This record gives sequence, C-alpha cells and structure tokens, in this order.
Amino acid sequence: MINIKTGEIIIENLSYILNNNTQRKKFEDSFPKEFLRYINDMGNGYIWFDIWGSIAGKYNIILLRLCFNPKITFI
Repeated sequence: MINIKTGEIIIENLSYILNNNTQRKKFEDSFPKEFLRYINDMGNGYIWFDIWGSIAGKYNIILLRLCFNPKITFI
C-alpha cells in the first residue's frame, strides 16, 4: 500500500496513487465518491477527507484521513 522508496500511497483496489503532489481539486474530481465517508472543511484552507472501505486487498477495511491545503499536507 505504501511505496517506501517514493512515499506514494497506492490504493490497490481503485488503481489510485496519492503522493505529495496530489492536488485537492484533482482528488475531488477523480476519486470515487462511494469511498469518501466524511469531508471536513476547517474554514482556514485545510480540508480533511476520510476514505473508508476495502481499498487494499479483498477483506481489508481501512480508514485513511487526508488533509489538503491545496496539496496533500497530512495523512
């Protein structure tokens, strides 16, 4: 799931890659909405997205929290 050489997060079941250059707008436009469980706009430029589901392997349910401003800032 995490490429230790590049730091990229590979969401296997969705063929989606997150890295430090991922922009919020691109993420919102391209990430499957059925995996977004919660969006929290902090009102200060930071927006948190909770991703929940079987995103790595068949039976692994994982929660990822991503913070953008405007690129990924925290995971």
